[in-house]
Amino acid sequence: MVPAEEKKMVLCVDGDSESRQVLKDLLSAYEIGFACNAFEGIRELRSGVFDLYVLETSLPDWSGFQLCRQIRRADPRVPILFCTAATRVKDRMRGLRAGASAYIRKPVEPRELLTNVRVLINLAQIESAQARSEMHRVIHEELTCLSDELMKRSVRAKNVVCSALERTTKLKAMRAFAGAGGTHANFERWWLGMFADAWAQYDLQVAGNRHHATPHPMIH
Repeated sequence: MVPAEEKKMVLCVDGDSESRQVLKDLLSAYEIGFACNAFEGIRELRSGVFDLYVLETSLPDWSGFQLCRQIRRADPRVPILFCTAATRVKDRMRGLRAGASAYIRKPVEPRELLTNVRVLINLAQIESAQARSEMHRVIHEELTCLSDELMKRSVRAKNVVCSALERTTKLKAMRAFAGAGGTHANFERWWLGMFADAWAQYDLQVAGNRHHATPHPMIH
């Protein structure tokens, strides 16, 4: 069962203050972050995860197309929407080639913007939900492959191994999740709960006749 979702996160990268205010007003149903240039956008990309990016093509430092490619490399499945004053057909084609999911022109038509944002986020949510099975598979494979080794270790040694195991499993699960169509934002929402559930099942299984299961040291 897919858990209830919190407010979706949107990052808008636009050097124009009036455009940022318009986006803030229209996208008030979402948690919105803002960046005035590509450098700030990359900093936000590295420090957090977002369900959608809204980009202008013309930025004070890079072009929005360059930023789009950087985002796409970091998060292959995240929706990216260009909302831009660049109205030429070749600009639109350039944006789509850079990895954009959709391209709309300024001045912003509220219904068009909201429809695009809603559809893109919903599609990403559906694809991420479908990718959960890959995430689940990797988690259980990683736990199972160390089953015999962990049973032989002391509780102290087991906890050390488990901390490393969680880091390795998270990396592998994220790759599998993205490969199956999931976004980083949804992975981060679901990761801890899924790993905790899998660990609880695994620990009960290998514990045998112990009176209680040993909690994973990284799960609180």
